[in-house]
Amino acid sequence: MIFVNAIVAAALAASIVTAAPAKVAIREDRKIKLCKDKNYNKCVEPSAPSNTCVNTASLDTGNLDDQISSLDTYGLTCFIYA
Repeated sequence: MIFVNAIVAAALAASIVTAAPAKVAIREDRKIKLCKDKNYNKCVEPSAPSNTCVNTASLDTGNLDDQISSLDTYGLTCFIYA
C-alpha cells in the first residue's frame, strides 16, 4: 500500500507541475474573426492591436460595420463595448 501511495503522490505532483500556467509571449500578429452571420459565415479577420481599445471602423472589416453578429477571439481575452 505504501508503494501505491508513493506512485499516486508522484502522479499528482507531476500533474500539478504540468498544470501550472505558462507565460505566453505577446504576439503582434493577433487576429480576431468578425462575422456578419451567426454561424460564422461572411467573416473577416482583421488584426487586433494589443492592449488598446479600437472602434471597428478603424479595423479592416470591409463593409461589416453595424452588421457583426458573431466573433471569435481565438483565445484572446477581449472586452467588447457596444
